[in-house]
Amino acid sequence: MTSITIPNSVTYIGEYAFSGCSGLLSISIGNRMGLIGKYAFYGCKNFENFYCFSETVPSLGEEAFKESYYKYATLHVPESVLKLYRSASQWSDFGGIIALTDDEINSLSPIEHEQMTIDNAYDLNGRKLSQMQRGINIVRMKDGTSRKMLVK
Repeated sequence: MTSITIPNSVTYIGEYAFSGCSGLLSISIGNRMGLIGKYAFYGCKNFENFYCFSETVPSLGEEAFKESYYKYATLHVPESVLKLYRSASQWSDFGGIIALTDDEINSLSPIEHEQMTIDNAYDLNGRKLSQMQRGINIVRMKDGTSRKMLVK
């Protein structure tokens, strides 16, 4: 898994949720995120971009990004709260913190899965699902694009 999109309906990422996901390059979290648990991204050593669409800076558990090399990654956040992220504990340690561009907002912003036009959904082993299940799903959209979606 190289990228993950966590929909707007998710408000909490549990402890150690993505621990050891060293292949993650891009993470996108929705606009209702309130808390990221301790060690949630522990050991995610390769991520380059972290997109956070929340206009309220999410709380971070102890060492949420420990050993993830996030000090070399770019954090993309809404322009209206750029200063808040730059001064918040752990968030301020990202290598760069920049405002989301209009293109990023339009193409990367997490959406509610009820609003998506889904053609097919698959589990992580590539098996076709009759409906999306809890956890990570690979979703093929009617426009031909694919996304990895986390269903709470």
